[in-house]
Parts: sequence; C-alpha cells; structure tokens
Amino acid sequence: MQTAPATAASSERLPALDVMRFFAAVAVMVYHYTYHFSTPGGPALSRLEAITRHGYLGVELFFMISGFVILWSASNRPAKKFVRARALRLYPEFWLAVALSAAIFWAVPGGFGKELTLRTFLVNLTMLPQYLDTPYVDGVYWTLGVEIKFYVLVFGLILLRQIRFAEWWLFAWIALFSAASMIDVGGIVRSLIIYPYGSFFAAGGVFFLVHTSGWNARRIGALSLCLALCCYQAVRGMEDFIDTAHISSAAIGATIGSVIAMFAVFASVVGRQAGLQYASAFATVGALTYPLYLLHNTGKEIFFYGVPDTPEAAKVLLAIVWSLALSYAVYRMSGRWMQPILGRMLNVARIK
Repeated sequence: MQTAPATAASSERLPALDVMRFFAAVAVMVYHYTYHFSTPGGPALSRLEAITRHGYLGVELFFMISGFVILWSASNRPAKKFVRARALRLYPEFWLAVALSAAIFWAVPGGFGKELTLRTFLVNLTMLPQYLDTPYVDGVYWTLGVEIKFYVLVFGLILLRQIRFAEWWLFAWIALFSAASMIDVGGIVRSLIIYPYGSFFAAGGVFFLVHTSGWNARRIGALSLCLALCCYQAVRGMEDFIDTAHISSAAIGATIGSVIAMFAVFASVVGRQAGLQYASAFATVGALTYPLYLLHNTGKEIFFYGVPDTPEAAKVLLAIVWSLALSYAVYRMSGRWMQPILGRMLNVARIK
C-alpha cells in the first residue's frame, strides 16, 4: 500500500506547520525564562507560572511535527538523498549554535556551561554526546538524540524498501508502544520504539497519511489510540518538568488539554488543501524555529545571570529579543556559508 501519491512530498507546502514549529519553540523558551524550576533563585515571573509551566510540551509538539515532516521527506526519496537532506537541515545551524552557546556560557558564568571543556564542545558537534558519555553544552540538545533515533528508523525503512508500507509499520509501532506502556518489554525494545515519546512521532506519521490520502477507519482508530497514549505519557512525564508541588488535578487537566489541542490542530491542518496566505513569511518564521530552540538559553545566560539587578520582566523581554535576533543571524549565516560548505563535504563523500 502506497503511503502517498508520488508528488506529495514535493508539490505542497503547509505554512501552518511553520507556525506550529515557531509556537512550539516559543513555548519552550518562555517555559525556561519564566518557570523552569531548576533555575537558581526560582522562576522569573511567578504570576505566569500556571500557564508557562506547561511550555515544555512544545517538545512533544516538535516530535509530532517531525513524525509528519520526516515521513513526508522520506516519500519517494532514495536513502542517500534522505541522509543529505537531514544533514543539511540539522548540522549547519547546530554547529553555529554550539559554538555561540559555548562562547557565551564561557564568557558569562552562570547557570550553564559548568561542565564545558574542549572535549565536551567537540563531542557535542556530533549531535550525539549522550551516546558518547559526554555532557551537553546546553541541556536542550537532548531532544536531538531522540529525533535522530526516529530518523534512523525511517532511514531503515527506505533502505529496506519498506517506506511504501509505512502505514503498516506505524500501526505495528503503535501496537508495540501500547504494550510497552502496560508491561516491561525491556530496555532495548523501549529504545527501539523511542519510549516514552514514540506515540507522538507515530501520531504525526499517521496525520501525514491522512493528509496525503484521506481519513479511514483504521487511521481514526490509530490516532485515537495515539491520543490516549500521548495523554498518558504526558501526564507520567510531568514530574520531570514541573515541580512536584505544582502537579495538581488542574495541572494534569491542563496537560491533557494541551495534548488534545495538538491533535485537534493537526486534524484541522491536514484537512486543508489550500495553504495560508503569505507563505514565504511563514516559511521565514518556521526557519527561525530550530536556531531559536538551540540558542534561547544564551539569552537566559546573559540577561538572567549577566545583569542580575535588572527587573525580572525586563530580563525576559531582553532575552526574547536577543534570542530572536541571534536566531535570525544564525539562520542567515547558515544558509550563506555553512550549508554550502557541508554540501561540498557531502559531495566528496558521494552522499548526493
């Protein structure tokens, strides 16, 4: 069974995805600026805590978007071209972000960079420090290791010529993930199914199938099960991101409501065949998302630790403006210099 028409991966654009990406990055940034309970001295704006404490769920939204976009990118694309596309998308801006973050964390001693060494910096450039027993330059990089696991799974489907059967592999993944949520299936299996975030990727993948070839009973069933799994895992994971004193029935309800909202927005987006107006502007906003996610803690380092006597609201505002400006600069520098350099390197490696 084909996952999509032959032209699906190249003939359309969904500007709404760019808006969703940017919203997710801003949610994570605001969470770190106004709530993140591990910050020395407490949250910056306590009156906003009840709302901003759920901003970390922007990561789960990223994972859903990846499930959609990466399956789209893999459709009718050879393995080498898939690898090339992912490398050019991820590494140029990441290398710039690591270098800038390391320099700022070193220059402004504060909450970040306490374990920063030359080895840490160099290993982080691989994007795989967690697999090489090395701390992150910035803790937000943990999500990239999760993303790469998903890329490897999709790459395997392409390599084994199984991408046209992606729908059935997604259903198998959802079934296995359901089992892993109820019983101990072992560490290797949980790693393979990207537990506890796999249901978000799988949901995004099923939404891609809906976008390309419509709704049917099995997809509705798969998404219903994914919704239940995502809500369950989001609630279970609250204690990793929210102070236990703040985990109340209202907070649990807000978490579940946030996940339901993600699914509702996706269901609305995939049902639209026409793109939003001013798509190029949305594309630029979407392009800022990745560097903004990677770099926003530099704003926190500078304005929360470097200028401690500044009013809290001013710290947040200055950090946001700084992070947006720096993200735009990295986006422009990457496209002008870093991507062409990496492209030539990939050509030499015959990955084209």
